Amino acid sequence: MTLGFRHDTPASSPYGYTVKLAKKSRPTGEVIDMKRVNRKSKGAAWFVSHCGTESNREGYIKDLQRNILYFVDKTPFRYHFYIAFENSICKDYVTEKLWNQGYGRDIIPIVLSRAVVEKVVPPRSFIAADDFNDTKGLADYLHYLMKNKTAYAEYFQWRREYKVVFLDGNVHDALERPWGFCQICRLLWEKPRPHFSIENFAKYWGGSCEKDGELVRRLVGNKRNLTTGTINFDVERTLTTFHKKHI
Repeated sequence: MTLGFRHDTPASSPYGYTVKLAKKSRPTGEVIDMKRVNRKSKGAAWFVSHCGTESNREGYIKDLQRNILYFVDKTPFRYHFYIAFENSICKDYVTEKLWNQGYGRDIIPIVLSRAVVEKVVPPRSFIAADDFNDTKGLADYLHYLMKNKTAYAEYFQWRREYKVVFLDGNVHDALERPWGFCQICRLLWEKPRPHFSIENFAKYWGGSCEKDGELVRRLVGNKRNLTTGTINFDVERTLTTFHKKHI
Protein backbone atom coordinates (compact mmCIF):
# COMPACT_ATOMS: atom_id res chain seq x y z
CA MET A 1 0.00 0.00 0.00
CA THR A 2 1.25 3.50 -0.79
CA LEU A 3 0.62 6.92 0.69
CA GLY A 4 1.15 9.86 -1.63
CA PHE A 5 -0.28 12.24 -4.18
CA ARG A 6 -1.29 9.64 -6.77
CA HIS A 7 -5.00 9.03 -7.05
CA ASP A 8 -4.68 5.31 -7.71
CA THR A 9 -3.36 4.69 -4.22
CA PRO A 10 -5.94 3.75 -1.58
CA ALA A 11 -4.50 6.40 0.75
CA SER A 12 -4.20 9.42 -1.50
CA SER A 13 -2.83 12.54 0.18
CA PRO A 14 -2.78 15.48 -2.26
CA TYR A 15 -2.09 19.13 -1.53
CA GLY A 16 -5.69 20.06 -2.23
CA TYR A 17 -8.99 19.08 -3.77
CA THR A 18 -12.10 20.56 -5.38
CA VAL A 19 -15.69 20.26 -4.20
CA LYS A 20 -18.85 21.19 -6.05
CA LEU A 21 -21.12 23.48 -4.08
CA ALA A 22 -24.73 22.63 -3.38
CA LYS A 23 -27.10 25.10 -5.04
CA LYS A 24 -28.06 26.65 -1.71
CA SER A 25 -24.39 27.30 -0.95
CA ARG A 26 -23.53 29.00 -4.22
CA PRO A 27 -22.78 32.74 -4.13
CA THR A 28 -25.35 35.06 -5.66
CA GLY A 29 -23.21 38.17 -5.88
CA GLU A 30 -19.99 38.95 -7.69
CA VAL A 31 -17.22 36.37 -7.37
CA ILE A 32 -14.42 38.73 -8.36
CA ASP A 33 -13.85 42.38 -7.42
CA MET A 34 -13.64 44.15 -10.77
CA LYS A 35 -12.18 47.25 -9.14
CA ARG A 36 -9.27 45.10 -8.02
CA VAL A 37 -8.99 43.53 -11.47
CA ASN A 38 -8.86 46.95 -13.10
CA ARG A 39 -6.03 47.97 -10.77
CA LYS A 40 -3.83 45.11 -11.94
CA SER A 41 -0.84 46.44 -13.84
CA LYS A 42 1.76 43.66 -13.82
CA GLY A 43 2.03 40.56 -15.99
CA ALA A 44 3.02 37.33 -14.29
CA ALA A 45 4.72 36.41 -11.03
CA TRP A 46 6.88 33.33 -10.55
CA PHE A 47 8.11 32.39 -7.08
CA VAL A 48 10.53 29.49 -7.26
CA SER A 49 12.98 27.77 -4.93
CA HIS A 50 14.51 25.22 -7.37
CA CYS A 51 16.16 26.50 -10.53
CA GLY A 52 17.17 23.18 -12.10
CA THR A 53 14.19 20.83 -12.45
CA GLU A 54 13.18 17.60 -14.17
CA SER A 55 10.40 19.39 -16.04
CA ASN A 56 12.82 22.10 -17.23
CA ARG A 57 10.21 24.72 -16.36
CA GLU A 58 13.02 27.28 -16.19
CA GLY A 59 13.76 26.60 -19.86
CA TYR A 60 10.18 27.44 -20.79
CA ILE A 61 10.22 30.63 -18.74
CA LYS A 62 13.53 31.67 -20.28
CA ASP A 63 12.02 31.34 -23.73
CA LEU A 64 8.83 33.11 -22.70
CA GLN A 65 10.18 36.12 -20.90
CA ARG A 66 11.60 39.28 -22.36
CA ASN A 67 12.64 41.09 -19.20
CA ILE A 68 13.20 39.87 -15.66
CA LEU A 69 12.84 42.46 -12.94
CA TYR A 70 14.63 41.38 -9.78
CA PHE A 71 12.82 42.85 -6.83
CA VAL A 72 10.38 41.81 -4.15
CA ASP A 73 6.92 43.19 -4.78
CA LYS A 74 4.71 43.26 -1.71
CA THR A 75 1.57 43.98 -3.74
CA PRO A 76 0.61 40.61 -5.29
CA PHE A 77 -2.85 41.84 -6.22
CA ARG A 78 -1.27 43.83 -9.05
CA TYR A 79 -0.37 40.68 -10.97
CA HIS A 80 -2.66 39.14 -13.58
CA PHE A 81 -1.10 35.67 -13.62
CA TYR A 82 0.81 33.30 -11.38
CA ILE A 83 3.23 30.74 -12.84
CA ALA A 84 2.49 27.41 -11.12
CA PHE A 85 4.81 25.09 -13.04
CA GLU A 86 5.62 21.71 -11.46
CA ASN A 87 9.27 20.84 -10.92
CA SER A 88 8.40 17.36 -12.23
CA ILE A 89 5.57 16.30 -14.51
CA CYS A 90 4.26 13.09 -12.99
CA LYS A 91 0.96 11.27 -12.94
CA ASP A 92 -1.47 13.14 -10.64
CA TYR A 93 1.20 15.45 -9.20
CA VAL A 94 -0.13 18.97 -8.74
CA THR A 95 2.19 21.44 -7.04
CA GLU A 96 1.11 23.03 -3.78
CA LYS A 97 1.74 26.42 -5.42
CA LEU A 98 -1.29 25.93 -7.64
CA TRP A 99 -3.59 25.29 -4.69
CA ASN A 100 -2.14 27.98 -2.46
CA GLN A 101 -0.95 30.95 -4.50
CA GLY A 102 -2.86 30.03 -7.64
CA TYR A 103 -6.31 29.61 -6.12
CA GLY A 104 -5.82 31.47 -2.86
CA ARG A 105 -5.85 34.88 -4.54
CA ASP A 106 -7.56 36.80 -7.33
CA ILE A 107 -5.01 35.69 -9.91
CA ILE A 108 -5.09 33.24 -12.82
CA PRO A 109 -2.66 30.32 -12.43
CA ILE A 110 -0.67 29.03 -15.40
CA VAL A 111 0.35 25.36 -15.43
CA LEU A 112 2.57 23.38 -17.78
CA SER A 113 0.33 20.40 -18.55
CA ARG A 114 -3.46 20.48 -18.83
CA ALA A 115 -3.81 16.70 -18.59
CA VAL A 116 -2.18 16.61 -15.16
CA VAL A 117 -4.45 19.12 -13.43
CA GLU A 118 -7.78 19.31 -15.25
CA LYS A 119 -9.28 16.29 -13.48
CA VAL A 120 -8.79 17.73 -10.00
CA VAL A 121 -9.35 21.48 -10.31
CA PRO A 122 -12.41 23.54 -11.32
CA PRO A 123 -13.10 23.86 -15.06
CA ARG A 124 -11.81 27.00 -16.79
CA SER A 125 -9.88 28.07 -13.73
CA PHE A 126 -6.36 27.95 -15.17
CA ILE A 127 -4.31 28.40 -18.32
CA ALA A 128 -2.19 25.51 -19.62
CA ALA A 129 1.05 26.17 -21.50
CA ASP A 130 0.63 23.04 -23.61
CA ASP A 131 -2.63 24.39 -25.04
CA PHE A 132 -0.42 26.60 -27.22
CA ASN A 133 1.99 25.57 -29.95
CA ASP A 134 4.79 27.70 -28.56
CA THR A 135 5.64 30.36 -26.02
CA LYS A 136 4.62 33.18 -28.35
CA GLY A 137 1.10 31.77 -28.55
CA LEU A 138 0.81 31.80 -24.77
CA ALA A 139 2.31 35.29 -24.51
CA ASP A 140 -0.16 36.63 -27.07
CA TYR A 141 -3.08 35.15 -25.14
CA LEU A 142 -1.86 36.60 -21.84
CA HIS A 143 -1.65 40.03 -23.43
CA TYR A 144 -5.18 39.61 -24.76
CA LEU A 145 -6.50 38.85 -21.27
CA MET A 146 -4.60 41.76 -19.75
CA LYS A 147 -6.27 44.12 -22.19
CA ASN A 148 -9.73 42.54 -21.92
CA LYS A 149 -10.78 42.57 -18.28
CA THR A 150 -14.15 40.95 -19.01
CA ALA A 151 -12.45 37.95 -20.61
CA TYR A 152 -9.98 37.89 -17.72
CA ALA A 153 -12.79 37.80 -15.17
CA GLU A 154 -14.31 34.74 -16.85
CA TYR A 155 -11.53 32.66 -15.30
CA PHE A 156 -13.07 33.25 -11.87
CA GLN A 157 -16.65 32.25 -12.65
CA TRP A 158 -15.91 28.71 -11.41
CA ARG A 159 -16.31 30.14 -7.91
CA ARG A 160 -20.08 30.13 -8.45
CA GLU A 161 -20.18 26.33 -8.47
CA TYR A 162 -16.94 25.08 -6.93
CA LYS A 163 -14.72 25.53 -3.92
CA VAL A 164 -11.03 24.73 -3.73
CA VAL A 165 -9.64 23.35 -0.47
CA PHE A 166 -5.91 23.75 0.09
CA LEU A 167 -4.38 21.30 2.56
CA ASP A 168 -1.20 22.94 3.78
CA GLY A 169 0.72 21.43 6.66
CA ASN A 170 2.03 24.80 7.78
CA VAL A 171 -1.21 26.75 7.56
CA HIS A 172 -3.88 24.09 8.06
CA ASP A 173 -2.07 21.88 10.50
CA ALA A 174 -5.09 19.94 11.76
CA LEU A 175 -6.24 19.14 8.23
CA GLU A 176 -3.28 18.33 6.03
CA ARG A 177 -0.77 16.51 8.17
CA PRO A 178 -3.05 13.69 9.29
CA TRP A 179 -5.03 13.60 6.02
CA GLY A 180 -3.26 10.64 4.45
CA PHE A 181 -3.07 8.75 7.71
CA CYS A 182 -6.81 9.21 8.14
CA GLN A 183 -7.24 7.49 4.78
CA ILE A 184 -5.16 4.56 6.03
CA CYS A 185 -7.20 4.41 9.23
CA ARG A 186 -10.40 4.36 7.17
CA LEU A 187 -9.09 1.45 5.10
CA LEU A 188 -8.13 -0.52 8.19
CA TRP A 189 -11.73 -0.38 9.39
CA GLU A 190 -13.20 -1.48 6.08
CA LYS A 191 -14.51 -5.02 5.82
CA PRO A 192 -13.43 -6.81 3.78
CA ARG A 193 -10.12 -4.99 4.00
CA PRO A 194 -8.93 -3.88 0.54
CA HIS A 195 -5.76 -5.38 -0.88
CA PHE A 196 -3.31 -3.34 -2.93
CA SER A 197 0.16 -4.49 -3.96
CA ILE A 198 2.88 -3.17 -6.27
CA GLU A 199 5.24 -5.65 -7.89
CA ASN A 200 7.66 -3.11 -9.34
CA PHE A 201 7.66 0.03 -7.24
CA ALA A 202 10.40 1.75 -9.26
CA LYS A 203 8.32 1.42 -12.41
CA TYR A 204 5.11 2.39 -10.61
CA TRP A 205 6.63 5.54 -9.14
CA GLY A 206 9.36 6.67 -11.51
CA GLY A 207 7.73 5.33 -14.65
CA SER A 208 4.86 7.77 -14.37
CA CYS A 209 7.10 10.82 -14.66
CA GLU A 210 8.22 12.63 -17.76
CA LYS A 211 11.94 12.43 -18.46
CA ASP A 212 14.38 15.20 -19.35
CA GLY A 213 11.88 18.01 -19.76
CA GLU A 214 10.18 16.35 -22.73
CA LEU A 215 7.13 18.63 -22.70
CA VAL A 216 9.17 21.83 -22.54
CA ARG A 217 11.46 20.64 -25.34
CA ARG A 218 8.41 20.01 -27.48
CA LEU A 219 6.88 23.42 -26.74
CA VAL A 220 10.03 25.50 -26.95
CA GLY A 221 11.89 23.67 -29.71
CA ASN A 222 14.44 25.92 -31.34
CA LYS A 223 14.90 29.38 -29.88
CA ARG A 224 12.37 31.81 -31.26
CA ASN A 225 12.52 35.55 -31.65
CA LEU A 226 9.91 36.90 -29.26
CA THR A 227 10.08 40.52 -30.31
CA THR A 228 6.28 40.79 -30.19
CA GLY A 229 3.67 39.24 -28.01
CA THR A 230 6.02 38.84 -25.07
CA ILE A 231 5.31 39.53 -21.43
CA ASN A 232 7.32 40.80 -18.50
CA PHE A 233 7.91 38.57 -15.49
CA ASP A 234 8.79 39.45 -11.94
CA VAL A 235 10.83 36.53 -10.73
CA GLU A 236 11.91 35.97 -7.16
CA ARG A 237 13.99 32.94 -6.26
CA THR A 238 13.39 32.52 -2.57
CA LEU A 239 12.14 30.20 0.15
CA THR A 240 8.60 29.05 0.81
CA THR A 241 8.46 30.81 4.17
CA PHE A 242 9.27 34.06 2.42
CA HIS A 243 6.53 33.42 -0.16
CA LYS A 244 3.87 33.10 2.49
CA LYS A 245 4.99 36.24 4.23
CA HIS A 246 4.87 38.47 1.20
CA ILE A 247 2.26 37.08 -1.18
